[in-house]
This record gives sequence, C-alpha cells and structure tokens, in this order.
Amino acid sequence: MLKSDRVHDWLMPSREIKRKSVHIIAGIIIAYLVLLLTREVLIILTVIGLVSTLLISCLVKKGFNIPVIDWILESCERESAMMKLPGKGVIMFISSLLILLLIIHDPVIVASAILTLGLGDGFATIVGKNLGKHRLIGKKSIEGSLTFFCASFIGLLFLLGPRFAIIAAFCGMLIEIIPQEIVDDNLTIPLGVGLILMILGSVGGGGSSI
Repeated sequence: MLKSDRVHDWLMPSREIKRKSVHIIAGIIIAYLVLLLTREVLIILTVIGLVSTLLISCLVKKGFNIPVIDWILESCERESAMMKLPGKGVIMFISSLLILLLIIHDPVIVASAILTLGLGDGFATIVGKNLGKHRLIGKKSIEGSLTFFCASFIGLLFLLGPRFAIIAAFCGMLIEIIPQEIVDDNLTIPLGVGLILMILGSVGGGGSSI
C-alpha cells in the first residue's frame, strides 16, 4: 500500500471510527448531564431511553424501516451486531448507566465511570485499529491500551484527584483488554470503574475524598 493510500485511509473515517467518535461525544455529554441533573430525573430518562432503544432494536431486527435510525445503524453499527441485536452497544451503555444510578448515589463517581468508557474505549479503538502494531489479547494492542489509559486519565482529572484518576483509568484499561466475545465492555467498564471508585470512596471516608 502506498503512503498516500495509508494517509487516505486514516483521514476517511471508517464505520468503526465513526461509531467510536459518537461513543466519545456521547460519553462526554452523558457525564456532564449526570453532574447537571438530579438522580431521580436521570433514572427516569435512562429508563425511557433503555425501553425506547430496545423497542427500536426489535423493530429494526424484524425488518421495519425507520429512516433516521436506519441511516445511523448503517453508518456506525457493526455488521455482527446488526445480525444479532441492532444497537447492542447503545443498549449496554444505557444499561450500565441505569445500574450505576441505582447503586451509586455520588454523581461524580457515576460521571467518572461513564467518562472512562467514552474517552478510554473510544480513543483506544481509533488508535489501536490504525496504529496498533503489538498485540496483547486477540485484537487488542499495546498502543490501544495505552491510549485508553492516557485518554481516560486526562479526562478524569477534571473530576477526580490524580490518585483516583490513575486507579480508575488503569482499572478501565484492564477491563477493556478482555475480548468482546467474552464480555461487552460497554457494560463492564462503567460498572467496574464505578464500583472501584465507590469502594475507594468508602474506605477514604466518603464521596468527598474522591
């Protein structure tokens, strides 16, 4: 492949890059909303979002044409997910948010868990697919994992102290290394990071220590 072709492939976003770009933006927006809105309002909105997404997924799988949704799925969704459960990533993402809201009352911890997923997983995939040379497990690369840690750590510094940001970013990175065929990281990363921060906050004497 010519150098110009490689540059062209990098500049022209693939389906996966577009999907992860949406992933990053959604993570930032949702983390902000978690800090802005009350827990009760967030739970209601999340339940509505989850039910709506499940309904849309079922309709798409049954062959119904939903103009805007069809365009989004064709542009961003993985082909394997389209065959099994359209919008699976979104469903897992919303499910993880709902579980976090139900078990954790500290909005900073919930926002941190969501931000770790949005930034870490999003940038890790973009960098790993384009620059990943050294493989870890399956399709995971050292470059992608390091990007996960750096991106999530930098983002978490806006919410957490450096010590907790490092722990959360490292925890998320370890969970992300697990192949998607075993677990869906849209569910496990936020839950893992959220639980770790909740435990650390309790040991440290409360949410203020985070």
